[in-house]
Amino acid sequence: MEVEVKQSTLIQLTLPIFLELLLMTVVGNIDIIMVSKFSDKGVGVLGGMSQILYTQSVIFSFISIGTGILISQYIGAKKQEKIFEVIGVSLLLNIIISLILGIIYWYFAHDILAKIKLSEELISIGINYFRVVGGICIFQAVTVTASSALRSFGYAKIPLYINVLINLINILMNGMFLFGWMGAPILGVTGVGIATIFSRMIGFIIALSVLKKYCKFSFSLKKYKKFPTDILKYILQIGVTSGAEHLFWNLAQITILSMVNKMGIVNITARTYL
Repeated sequence: MEVEVKQSTLIQLTLPIFLELLLMTVVGNIDIIMVSKFSDKGVGVLGGMSQILYTQSVIFSFISIGTGILISQYIGAKKQEKIFEVIGVSLLLNIIISLILGIIYWYFAHDILAKIKLSEELISIGINYFRVVGGICIFQAVTVTASSALRSFGYAKIPLYINVLINLINILMNGMFLFGWMGAPILGVTGVGIATIFSRMIGFIIALSVLKKYCKFSFSLKKYKKFPTDILKYILQIGVTSGAEHLFWNLAQITILSMVNKMGIVNITARTYL
């Protein structure tokens, strides 16, 4: 089955990616603004644990970078089956990593937050948020891989549209659980975590559907009885080498965050606002 690759100019490919990254930053700020109307301590909670949760994104990006580069190479070489192998291995790898990370985040939440010097008061407010957002990261993992594949096929606008929808749902549900919109229960920071996961789940469903439609890809474990270890090796070689810089930057930020967390709620909140 021949897969159609959309021909695009550099601007057509890069502008949606730029807008997607900009959107992530803007919506992150909107989250902080919305939580600030509910509680300054809530802002401190989000800021005090944000860098730890960002580690997920960094790890998933390792895989997506390697995936995107390999897919592009195999598209150029017209190796159809290899393209599907790369997508399948990437999805499987990110799913396994997300499940391992999810277990760690869920069961060791208190220990992790204590290690970064977050106060017991803030841990008690935010531990459920941390468990939900950190523990159920499989939706994010799959969406990242699907988006990388779509960009490699020239469909850079589709991940942008998915992100717009995810963030609109997230903002709406934040309002519901923070301020009681539409009669919803006020759940505070925990509600913000639920909103994040629900919106990511919608993005996950759409991303897989679009991947099947435009890239003609369908995932089946039966295809991987003989696992393509060569593909796995290439993905990791490219991804880890390309993503190591982001990982070390994130580790440095976690160290700085731990220092600020020891200074108390006011300082944590101030840092988050800035």
